[in-house]
Formats: sequence, C-alpha cells, structure tokens
Amino acid sequence: MIYKENQKKISRRHGDTEEGELFGDCAKPSVPLCLRVIYLSIILLLLPIPCFADNEFFLRIAPAVEVPISIPEFSSGLGLKASFDWSFWNITNKLDFGVGAGGSFTSLPFVIGDPLTLLEGMAGPFLRWRPYDRWAFRAAAMSGIYQYSRADESAVNPLLFFTLGAEYHLSPYFSLFADSNYSHRVFSNHAGNSVPLTSFGIAAGLRFNLSEIMGGTTRVKIEKTEQYRVFPVSWAWYEDNPVAMVKITNEEPNTITDVNLTFFMDSYMSQPWTFAVIPHLAPGESIEVPVTALFNEAMMNLTETVNANGLLHAQYRSLGARKTAAASIQMPIFHRNTLSWDDDRRAAAFVSPNDFAARFFARYVASAIISNPQLEDNNEQTEAIPSNVIHAAALFETLRLYGVTYVVVPATSFVNVSSDESALDNVSFPYQALYYRGGDCSYLSILFCSLLEALNIESAFITIPGHIYVAFEVGDDTWNENNNDIIELDGKRWLPLEITVPDEGFNRAWRIGAQQWRNSGDEAELFPIRDAWEVYPPVTVPTSGDHLPEMPQWDSIIAALKMELGIDSGTIEQIIIEENIVIASIQPEPEPQPQITFPNIHFAADCWRLTNSEIKKLEEIADILKNTPNIRISVNGYSTTHGSRNFLNMLSTNRAQGVANYLIHHGAVSAENITVTGHGPQNPIADNATAAGQAANRRVEITIIYD
Repeated sequence: MIYKENQKKISRRHGDTEEGELFGDCAKPSVPLCLRVIYLSIILLLLPIPCFADNEFFLRIAPAVEVPISIPEFSSGLGLKASFDWSFWNITNKLDFGVGAGGSFTSLPFVIGDPLTLLEGMAGPFLRWRPYDRWAFRAAAMSGIYQYSRADESAVNPLLFFTLGAEYHLSPYFSLFADSNYSHRVFSNHAGNSVPLTSFGIAAGLRFNLSEIMGGTTRVKIEKTEQYRVFPVSWAWYEDNPVAMVKITNEEPNTITDVNLTFFMDSYMSQPWTFAVIPHLAPGESIEVPVTALFNEAMMNLTETVNANGLLHAQYRSLGARKTAAASIQMPIFHRNTLSWDDDRRAAAFVSPNDFAARFFARYVASAIISNPQLEDNNEQTEAIPSNVIHAAALFETLRLYGVTYVVVPATSFVNVSSDESALDNVSFPYQALYYRGGDCSYLSILFCSLLEALNIESAFITIPGHIYVAFEVGDDTWNENNNDIIELDGKRWLPLEITVPDEGFNRAWRIGAQQWRNSGDEAELFPIRDAWEVYPPVTVPTSGDHLPEMPQWDSIIAALKMELGIDSGTIEQIIIEENIVIASIQPEPEPQPQITFPNIHFAADCWRLTNSEIKKLEEIADILKNTPNIRISVNGYSTTHGSRNFLNMLSTNRAQGVANYLIHHGAVSAENITVTGHGPQNPIADNATAAGQAANRRVEITIIYD
C-alpha cells in the first residue's frame, strides 16, 4: 500500500497520468479483429488479378517511425508497414488511380510501464502522378480499424490514415519510396470516453511491381495502319520497300529506348528481319514506321492468292529492363503472275535470261545462226548488219515459225489495266508464253526481252498509251545512220519492234514500232530492262524447264531469216524501203446473224481512247444492256486505210477492246458473253479520201445477238 501511494504521488508530481486513468478495462479478444480485416482485404484484392491483366499490382514494405502528438504520455516508436496496391485506372499516361489495403505494427513507449502496441488494418483509394521517367508522387486516404494493447488490456477502434510520398523507380520491377503520413485514431480512456490519438509518421522502403515480376507486362502497342500489295515476283524489292505501315505507341509510363522492330512470316522468310530501330519513344508518343521484309524464293511457289500471317516484334528497354511486345498481322499475298502497272518497270522482274525454256529457245536459235556459213560475221552480204540485229531478227522469225500469236484477254487487257494504277494484271513468265504459244502485248514483250537478254542483247520496254512493246540495242553506232526508225536515247541506239505481229515479219514489226513511237510523241517512254532490274530484280520460276519448246528445224529458221535480211535478194534497207504500207483486209467478216445495232462509237486519228462524248453514248447503251436478258455482245473495231496493215489491225482491235472493257466494268454484260474483233480498214462506211469519211470509218460497232 505504501509503495502504490508513493508511485501515484511521483506520477502526479511529474504530470503523468496513471495507467488506470488512461486505459479503460477492456477485455482482450481471443482473435484480433484487425488481423481478420487485413487478411480479408488482401484476399479480396488478390482475387481479381487474372481479370485485370492490363492493370498493375504492387506490394509496399517499409520500416516506419511514428510520432504521437495528441497524448504526451506516448513517445516516438518504431514499426513496420506493408500495403497492397491495385492500380486499375490510367487516367492519363502519367496519372493513375487505384485502391490499396495494408497494415502496420507499431510500438509506442509509455512513460511508465509497458509500451503501447498498435496493430492496424486499413483500405482506401490512392492517386499516383508520374511526371518523370523514374520519379512518381503518391497520395492516399484510407480508413480502417486498429487494435491497441498494453499488458492485459486491449481494444479495437476505428482510424483514418492519410499519406503523401515519393517513389524512385530503379527498374520496372522495383522502386524505392518514402512516405509521410498522418493518423487519426479513436482512443478510449479509463472512463470509457473516446479521445483522439493522432500521430505523424515517416516510412521508407521498397515497392515491388507484382504485375511485372509475375507476368512481364509490355505496354507497347503495335497497329497496322496501311497494307500495300505484295507481289511474289518482286520479293527481293521488298527488302527496301514497304509491305505495310505500322504505328508504334509507347504506353509505358516512362520513356523506352533501343526499340528494335522485326517482322517474320513463316514459309516465306528464312529469319526475322529488322526493319526499323527507334532510339527512344516518350510516354504516350506514337510513330508510324514502314515495314520491309526479306522474303525468300519460296514466294515464287505461290500459284494462288493467300492470306499469310506475319508476326511483328518490338524489343525495347524500359528503365534498363529488356521487354518484348508482339502483334500478329494478316497480309494478302497475290499469286506469282500478278502485277500492277503503277510502275511500268515492274514487268522487268518477269524478264529472265535464266528462264530455262527461254534460254533453250534463244540458244537454239543462236546455234542455227552459227551453223550457217552464209550468216557468219565476215560474209559480204551480212557484214554491214550488226550481230544484235541478225540475232533479234532470227528470234522474231523463229517465234513466227513456232506459232506464237497475239491474243487479247478481255478481262485483263493491257488497254484497260495500264490506265488504272489500282488494277491488277495477270502476266505470264517466258516459259508460260512459250508453252501456250501466245499472249497479249505484255506477255509477248516479256518473252522477247527474255530471249534477247539470254543472248546478252540489251532490251527495253516501250510503253505508249494502252500498249507495250519492245526495243533492243542495235550495237553499232554507224549502221543506218540518220534513220528515223531507230531511237537514239542517252547515247544508245534502239530498234523498236512491235511484238504483237510475229506473222508479219521482222521488217514490218520494226516499221510499225517506229511509227507508234513517233505518233505517241511525249507520251511514249522507253525503259531499258537492265536499268529496271536495279529496282525490280529478275526472278526465275524453278519449274520453267519442265516443258521445253518443240523447236522448228534450223533450215526453216535460216530460210526465214535470209528472207528478212535480204540475203541473196537485196539488203535489209532495200526491203524496208520497198514495203507497201497501204493495208489490205485482215480478218474475214463474221457470218451474218440476226442482230440489233447501236450507234457507232468514234475515235480520233491513230487513237483508241474514249472521248467524253462517246462515253455518254456508252452509258446509254450500258443502261439498255443491263435490262436485256439472255444476250451476247459482238464488238467490232474498224479503222481508215492510212497506216501499215498490222498497225491498223492492232489499232482497231484496241478500239474494240476499250469499248468492251467499259461495258464489262459497268456491269452491262459479262466477259464470257462478249466477242471482240478488230477488222482494220475492212468495210468502210464512208470515203477515206475525205476527212469526214475518215472520221466516220474510225469506229466501233456494237451489236447484240439473242440466243
């Protein structure tokens, strides 16, 4: 009794509060309620992790110092804090919002006797702002409960917790942080009254990004923004030219560096191809990048259009850590014979001196020339004719003997597809033109240039509106000087050759080709094949030697060549001068059938383009045909008599084909129900000696025949 009285006096003398006055009589619970709240909060926050893979989860652990300010009997104490944060709303790329739950253990010394221990559990929202790559600032407001205990006394009461802190990101996985906090607790004294127990605290520790540690989250978005057409024949061209455009967006909260972009397409690429390297990309920044590809020759095995799957990877560094984002894209690849005429040089990729069938054909012809002593270079009759001309003439005549013919394909005629850069054309390789013994102007031009290049004779495409044909380098600066039928360009002399008239002979084909070049003026262009190969390298189909051509006899080739070169019957120049360029009829008239004839479509001189006035006529005709069932169409083209026979044949055919293409394109009639014929100057309806008569004869007649 004396000891207790003295102890009370000492306590009052120092202004201390007796233990009984501060702590009420509280029963200690068997299972701490605050621990239950902490465990339950953590479990509830862990459960939705699989459903929110794009969000972030953090674990924060730190030692702490707590300084009580409302009750002077308590002094500063140490503790340990832990919290679990879930960031689920990225307001901006620098600002995110979430909720957190945590707990702490703190021991506060008391002036007399045992210390006060606090076990706390709380939850609430937080806001984090990350203005810099490595620095972020966090504010949180939480509420919960705490359990205090001292000796045999304990109680559970509510609390409020506010914190403000900063974070420094060491890597995407770990960060250092420091927090300052303010706590407001409800405290029960011995009389059962609630008094505030407030305190300030500081904590510094380590934050773990659980999403990064467990899943390695990548936040770089890859989107395809544009798809370009991919042609197998130009597979090597795509090493420097794009197949698509992609947009790369940095959705990481920090700047990323060393962004390495690769593309891979299984079956058509041997390995991933790095198409771009981006030094750095700021948070939220986007950049569009062209995708190039290092395809392989397997592309040439495509005989039909496919939708291929490609894989894009973006490897980058985020705060020093290496990450990889991936995206799959679908890419249409056309079959190997597909081509567009947005650049006429593209067709040079089909010209191959290594095409096995074309090389066999060309070398066979060259052997025929070598075998004949009369065609040797030192022969008196041929020494003035350059070797290139002799060999080109021999190739041309052999194609005639072989049976190659000019065939117009209505659905993909050059007249139609060459004027529309978005249109797709079906072009044959040299071996295919030899196998089928014919084709349109592009097929035959590719074939003949391949034959020339197989003999190391430089070749070229000539394009004029609606047509393509060939030329070859003469190889002699003095032969036929001042001849307007030879094109002199960039220090070289080119002999133009209309390839669509093999049955008319080499000399007439030369004459027609030269006339077309002059008539087309500035619209005519010459593309040397070897220059075009620098952009569009030549390709060879592996199976090009499966069907070798059945060649005519050497004697037939030599006889035809001698006739064209004027050997034993004058010189080649004499033969050209003596040609009669006034043309007779080309094709027989079709058998008369019951038919209805529409107004004729007329054209300008030496032209097959449709004028605006004639297009209006075709619009009216198309409207009528759309409402007329069970019909087939006959489209017949005509010309005047001014020009060479073969030129006018081609001119009238192209006029008819242009009209047919218009009707097909506008849905007036299907391609299989239309017949196109060029009649040249046959069946004039007016006198060609007058300008009015010529204008009337430059026409296309359209008739319909009922089945």
